[in-house]
Amino acid sequence: MKFLGNIKAVLPIAIAAALAFGHQPASAQGLFDMLFGGGIRHNPQGEFPPPPKPRKIGPATPGAGGGGARISSPTYNTYRADKLVRVDFKSLLPAPPPATAQDAAFVPSVTSTAFRDAVAGLGDYELFAEPDIAKALIAYYSANPDFIWVSDNAPNSRAQDAVRVLGEAASYGLTPADYSVDIPAAATSATPEERTRELVRFEMALSARVLRYARDAQSGRVDPNRMTGYYDFPAKPFDLEGALKTLAHTQEVRTYLESRHPQNPEYQALRVELEALEASEENEIVVDPKLLLKPGESSPELPK
Repeated sequence: MKFLGNIKAVLPIAIAAALAFGHQPASAQGLFDMLFGGGIRHNPQGEFPPPPKPRKIGPATPGAGGGGARISSPTYNTYRADKLVRVDFKSLLPAPPPATAQDAAFVPSVTSTAFRDAVAGLGDYELFAEPDIAKALIAYYSANPDFIWVSDNAPNSRAQDAVRVLGEAASYGLTPADYSVDIPAAATSATPEERTRELVRFEMALSARVLRYARDAQSGRVDPNRMTGYYDFPAKPFDLEGALKTLAHTQEVRTYLESRHPQNPEYQALRVELEALEASEENEIVVDPKLLLKPGESSPELPK
């Protein structure tokens, strides 16, 4: 009975203390632990930590490292080919010799020893080519003053092979007019000076067109990187002077020029398809622009 009496005495005090301390969370100790201490304290497990406070990101500083780089969308460009320039033959022209009776009677022959005299016929010659090809022509003939395409006062067999290959450019999807060269006539009533001038101009024109053909065969007539920013194809280097050196020391001109084209099976398949399209009776498919078909109707235009 004395024990019960002690509980009755303590209970009102405990209730008052509970009201004074306010509401405790569910994880707090029991009432008697709060009053008398002791017991096992509950340590909550598996609870997520509070989320971190948002961090303010300032504007990106140009040139600073890290993120914030702005990527612009690719653009479409109006295609522009290389602007042709006139080949400057001034550096090839020989210095004017003093006029003597012997010089006036001298008629230069079209041989390797007479090349420097023959280039005098280029003084007023207008030959246009791509800037790098024009530069390569002057560089090569300055270091190698000799003919590649002319022998015995006429175009040689090397020149004939080159002209034939250039004339077959359409079979590779190229335009033959871009590589055309005027061939000197075999029989002519021109004077020796006029013949020499005609041949040296043929020499330069054929070299320029052969270089254009060889480079286009290797890299393509159109540069896709100039069409749009979507493309970033690496350039295919082509040694223009080296090509002339090779052609000057080989009789296999056709083999060399044709080897500049891609040799993979896919490219050969495209050539076969191009040949088939050119041989077809109807090269251009034209459909009547006023054609109007309704469900169930037919028209001879359908196979097109």
